[in-house]
Amino acid sequence: MIEGINGANPIGVAAMMRWQQRQELDFYSLPEEVQEQVNAHADEFRTEEDLVAYVRYLGKRA
Repeated sequence: MIEGINGANPIGVAAMMRWQQRQELDFYSLPEEVQEQVNAHADEFRTEEDLVAYVRYLGKRA
């Protein structure tokens, strides 16, 4: 593996940035009401799985 500055793999960093951008796009593609509920309860989520489960729960209620 080719190491970049401070041992970071530059290819891995780019992949992580694309993954984060995709997550943001996924969030903003949700209905506005769901986004509002997620933002209102943001401090309750400890993991990404918690967040996904809550969004699915909201989807079932709709």
